[in-house]
Amino acid sequence: MTEVLKENSLITLDEAKGWLGIDVSNTDYDFKLITFINSSSDKIEAYLDRKLCKKEYTARLDGNRNIRLVLRNFPVSSVNSIAVDHKWDFSDPVDPDNYRWSEDGVVTLKQSLLPRGNCNVQVVYEAGYVTPLSSIQIGDTLPSAIKMACIEFVKYLFSLDSDERYGISSRNKQGQSISYASGIPSEIMEMIEDYRRIEFDTTMAALDTF
Repeated sequence: MTEVLKENSLITLDEAKGWLGIDVSNTDYDFKLITFINSSSDKIEAYLDRKLCKKEYTARLDGNRNIRLVLRNFPVSSVNSIAVDHKWDFSDPVDPDNYRWSEDGVVTLKQSLLPRGNCNVQVVYEAGYVTPLSSIQIGDTLPSAIKMACIEFVKYLFSLDSDERYGISSRNKQGQSISYASGIPSEIMEMIEDYRRIEFDTTMAALDTF
């Protein structure tokens, strides 16, 4: 039975071993640790409501008769193309001189309003942080708070697996019913709270004018 780190893994196997005091040459725990790293990375991304590893993303957005779009993933390092098409062809991109974008993912068009439509706007862009397996290895590195949150989460899951008492949140008087803490521990959520995606009001989102 084998397991591999996913592209969105926030730490390496050797980093996890180092923080757990496991020799890197010891492969006894590799399957569990890789599973814990993948699970922790997925849960952290879900909590932050955005993808973290740096790569090219393609977003399909609804036109809203506004001149602004807000991309889900950030920091944005480039916007490669924007196209508007009700038939979803997207073969005629908007001239790059007619829009601007900011690192936090706000895109503003210079002239035309985006026509209302269902997924009629396609944006291809690069965003995220350099992580161990991200497809782009140039740019902003993963913030230390997010990395440490993943490390602490993996340590928590490893301890929970190693000690059946770890993580118990309640037990009845007879010891017959036991419930376990689930999801991300609150202290880990606090470490990354400032990195959660927030919903922008596109009518108010600020960006330098042309």
